[in-house]
Amino acid sequence: MTLSDAKTPYIIPMAFGYRDNAIYLHSSRKGRKIKILKKNPMACFEADIETEVITANGPAS
Repeated sequence: MTLSDAKTPYIIPMAFGYRDNAIYLHSSRKGRKIKILKKNPMACFEADIETEVITANGPAS
């Protein structure tokens, strides 16, 4: 999830679920993201699907 605290983006990896056309985010009711959302409720959500870990012997050149 991406939030905006004034002019600073704040990106948070979060556990989520999807059911009946709704996204459910696992979160505490307190903390920085809740304070930011109270000031600016606009947020972005992005999810990766069909991903896999690719191993390598070293860095790519």
